[in-house]
Amino acid sequence: MQSTQNHSQSYKINSQRVVSETIANETIVINLETGTYYSLNESGSFIWGNMEESKESPTKESSINLGHIMHICSLRYGVSEKEIEMAVRSFIDNLLAEKLIVPVDAEIVAPLDTKPSTQDVEVTQVSQNHPIFTPPTIEIYRDMQEMLLADPIHDVDETGWPKLK
Repeated sequence: MQSTQNHSQSYKINSQRVVSETIANETIVINLETGTYYSLNESGSFIWGNMEESKESPTKESSINLGHIMHICSLRYGVSEKEIEMAVRSFIDNLLAEKLIVPVDAEIVAPLDTKPSTQDVEVTQVSQNHPIFTPPTIEIYRDMQEMLLADPIHDVDETGWPKLK
């Protein structure tokens, strides 16, 4: 997949279509429209978590740009932005393809031109003991789509059990 992203392009979680939960450095994301669920590895969870924080923080924009994502990853993992750029871009492309995130129109949200200081990343993440960077990955599971799309309130059989579509 050829990436057309630039560093100032901003993204946000497609919160009308997805829900997520992070447990022990792994994030599970469910697309409520398709019933597909996803597993994000540790570095993918780190990126997703920062996108969630930008959505929930009243003092920040509701989106995060690619340059900011690469910078906070370089701080956390102690590697250059150049070393992680292709992996981060590929991950963002995959999130876009699955409609888990959406690009934000530059006219609506001004791009974040400033890079975060090390204070924007948790103190434990900027120590000399950086976690090892592994490319962020997304695993896709379509095996439970019927169950996840079932409406247990309205789509029930005569005995009260949910009917699968």
